[in-house]
Amino acid sequence: MAINLKLHYSFNQVFSSYEERYVGNSIIFEGCLKPHNQEAKDAQVIRFISGGRRYLDYELERDGAYVKGRIRYYAYRPFFTRQDWAKVRLLKSKGVKQVDIAHYFGISEAAVSRIVNRKGAYAE
Repeated sequence: MAINLKLHYSFNQVFSSYEERYVGNSIIFEGCLKPHNQEAKDAQVIRFISGGRRYLDYELERDGAYVKGRIRYYAYRPFFTRQDWAKVRLLKSKGVKQVDIAHYFGISEAAVSRIVNRKGAYAE
């Protein structure tokens, strides 16, 4: 059976444990896939973790359900942390327009919408 890690899944639907940290323009991650996701292809795991964002390259090590690796993003793109997501949601809840939030953070209006509505990689 083919596995398809959809971007609208939350991290706790895909991983039983997951940690990430940001270093420069890269994300360093490690986690343990849930049993029903262990057969996912490497490209699917990377796409899920990156949230569909464009990246330069990646490294991925697998040992059964355990995955560990690094995704290197384009240097010019600002990397958005979960703390930034909370700031976006707070501004939106206070009535700030999405277009203004997008300009402030240097992201697209679509990204603001996905963050506010907790879609894709922004689901928690």
